[in-house]
Order: sequence, then structure tokens, then C-alpha cells
Amino acid sequence: MGWALNLQGVVSEHDPYGFKRDSRYARRELAWEVVHAKQELRQELLWVKHDAEQYQANHNSNGALGLAKLVRGGIPSRRRQTVWPQLLQADALRSASPPGHFRALLEQARLCPIPIVDEQIELDLPRTFPGHLLLSDPEGIHALRQVLVAYSRRQPAVGYVQGMGFMAALLLVVIEDVEECFWCLAAVVECRLPPHFLEGSLLGVRLEQAVFHDLLTKREDLADILPGVPSELFSTPWFIAAFANTFPIETRLRVWDVFLLEGVSALHQVGIAMLRTAEPKAVRCADTYGQLCVLQEEEAVCFDSDRLIRLAFEELLVGQAKRRSGKRRSGEERSGNHRAGNCSSAELEVLRSKYRSQITDSLGTLSPATPRAPALTLSQCLSLS
Repeated sequence: MGWALNLQGVVSEHDPYGFKRDSRYARRELAWEVVHAKQELRQELLWVKHDAEQYQANHNSNGALGLAKLVRGGIPSRRRQTVWPQLLQADALRSASPPGHFRALLEQARLCPIPIVDEQIELDLPRTFPGHLLLSDPEGIHALRQVLVAYSRRQPAVGYVQGMGFMAALLLVVIEDVEECFWCLAAVVECRLPPHFLEGSLLGVRLEQAVFHDLLTKREDLADILPGVPSELFSTPWFIAAFANTFPIETRLRVWDVFLLEGVSALHQVGIAMLRTAEPKAVRCADTYGQLCVLQEEEAVCFDSDRLIRLAFEELLVGQAKRRSGKRRSGEERSGNHRAGNCSSAELEVLRSKYRSQITDSLGTLSPATPRAPALTLSQCLSLS
């Protein structure tokens, strides 16, 4: 990671990951980069001692807990390019598909354009991380286009949703290889997000927001922040892009480190932690608009990634433990693995079941059990051309 201060003491326009700095917070961000560099050196020593691969090969509970702890502590930036695909098991997804699948999808897209999808992708390409060094370059834009167009053909029921652009772009910034990025995006959508999350009328996103709102109503410590405000008013960008377009980049990457291992439950935990971060300032506001502005500001200056992750994945668990007086905690409760707020993964699914019919009926959409429409094969495309 390079330093972003030139010889005249002027802050560089771009951060070490290539993102254009927000001029309002540039010097504060630079100060935090020094802190993050020291944290990364300490974390690298832990990764040297406990390599992620040995935990992936170890299927006992101690190995799983060790990996979760290691990932929550942060993946060093130089390791993410290899560790993220490993956490997602992207190679397994690739192996389960026909050889040359990615290139075949691109050829299918060339022979069988889908204007409503392809035109929306083109519109969004320059709006995805504008000013980023890679994604402002024609080669980088083309790489992002390939990933999004290919995935829209792999899963026509999903097609393209704007949030996918930010997810794919974040993967591309870290992983760089276009095809590897495609398989990682496929693993995120198909294995880390709940079924139907990005399909059609975004049933899965709306369902997850209903679950998140339910979690918030049970949190006494958040009762005074945005009371009576539907959580989707502020949480839609969080869920639709899985925080890929929220927070300063270092914090964003730390959130994704955990999300790629633990799945959507991590998004709930981070959302609650973000509200807890904003709560002290927000409760002093006179109205809802002021609270929403505070929340937006706190997102933009959330440079202390360690604190956010600690709030999300450690302190929430401590609070749960204190409330379970007289009860012996299970292994999952002791580790905090796959927990969101006051809910385990199983409890999250109970909440989804509670709201699924209600949201499905309100949207007039297909049942979640409806299978996805199959993609046209290359030979079918050739027959149409």
C-alpha cells in the first residue's frame, strides 16, 4: 500500500486502491491510512501463522472458528486477491459449469443482444465508482461490462440490477482478473445472498429489509434513532449492493471480508452496528431529516473499520450473552459465528418465513419456489441469428 502524500505535502487525488478521494475528508482519510497500515502489519503476522488454507482444509469446529476470527480481524490487502475467491469457493462453482462457460456467455451476448439489459448496463458503467483509476479507463470499463453482461446471461431471472455493478466493480478492483471476478460475482449472488435476492421485483432485497426492520424493533438501544421511519428508507443501498458502495474503502473491504465468509447475516450485523455508531449524534437531532443526514455523514467518515467490525461481531454478542442469564451458551453462541443482532441464521430464516407471503402478495410476484428461467444456449442463439 503506497502513501498518498506528494513531496509538497499535497494529498493525492486517489487513495491506494485507486478510488477518488472525497476532498472534504481527504486529510482525515490519510491519517487513517497510517493507522490501517500498522493494523495490517499486525494482521499479516497472524495470517502467516494461521494460513487460511489450513483452516479451509480443517472441517472441525475449531478450524471454522479460527477462520472466522481471522477474517473478522481483516484480510491483508495483498492477500485478498487469492483469499476472496477461496472464501467464496469460486473454483468449485467454475468446475461445476461447462468448460469455457464465461467465454460462451460473452459470445451468447454478442449474438443475442438483450437491449433492455445491455442498455442499462451501459448507462450504469460510468456511474459505478466514478473517478476510480481502473474503472475510468476504457480497459477497466470493458472488463466490468464483460462481467455484468456475462452474468446477465448466466442467470436471466436476475439479469442486471444496479447494485450488482458496485459488487462486480469492488471485486474487480481487488481481484483484477476478469473471469475470476465473474465467478466470484456468481458465488456472491448464488451462494452468499439468499435465493431470489436480486430477481424480478427484488423480492429478496425487500424481504431482507423486512427482517432487518424486525430486528431493529427489538433493539431497545436503538429506540430513539429514526423512530417510525421505515428502515428501507436508509437501508436499501446497504442491502441492494451489500455495502459495496457504502463507507470509506478500507471499511468497505473489511465488511466484505466477513460477508464473503459468513453471508447475508453479516449485512444485518453491520447495519445494526452502523446505527449504533450514529446513535449518539442522531438522537440530538430535532427531526427525522436531521437524523438521516447524521447517518449519511457517519457512513462517509467511518474510517475506523476495527471499531465498526468490533461493534458488529463482538460487542453484539457480549450483549446477547449477558441477557442469557443462567443458560449455557452453545458453540455457535460462544463464537458469534453467523449471528445478526439478536438472531442466529436459523432465526433469520424464521423471520423471512414470517414476512415472505406478505411481501410476495404485495408485489404480486411469483412464488419463491418458482424455478429460474433457463438461459438460451449458444446453439439456440446461433439458430436465431
